[in-house]
This record gives sequence, C-alpha cells and structure tokens, in this order.
Amino acid sequence: MRKSPPQTPQENRGAVGEFFWDGAASTLFWVDPANRLTAVFFVQTMPYDGTLHRDFRAAVYGPGYKGPPGDSIRTLMPLRTGVSPLTIER
Repeated sequence: MRKSPPQTPQENRGAVGEFFWDGAASTLFWVDPANRLTAVFFVQTMPYDGTLHRDFRAAVYGPGYKGPPGDSIRTLMPLRTGVSPLTIER
C-alpha cells in the first residue's frame, strides 16, 4: 500500500492508499480508491521491466496528474495542459 505520495516526478504516479501487485513477468494491477480507479496490465516480459509500469501509469493518469486533493504531489507535477492519451470514464 502506498503510504506517501511520490517524492519526485520520476516515481510512479498514484495516490496515498492505493494498493498494487507487480508480477515477475512485468504484469501489474493497482486499485486507487482516492480516484475510484482500478487498472490491470497484462504482459509477459522477462526479465521484469519497471519502465512499462511507469509508462502505463502515465497513460492512465495523464501527463499532468496532480494527485487527489490533499496529496503533496501537486507541487511536483505541472498543471495539465492537454487531454490524457487514455480516456477513462468514471
């Protein structure tokens, strides 16, 4: 479970309270209750490739994700200037 917001822009985007699982072959799922979001990423890449997870999270949250209200990630990420490449209906 994520206990603090990302400390740098290079860290995976997400919110405090999310929980996740990273598989050995680079699979991933996470649940982000603050944003009412669940994501599943299935891929079979050996060895494990964490850059896939970072890229997938960036596509889901968008390039300017600021975090839910109260997260200090707001100071790390620029304001959103465009539409996310992946549209998610909630």
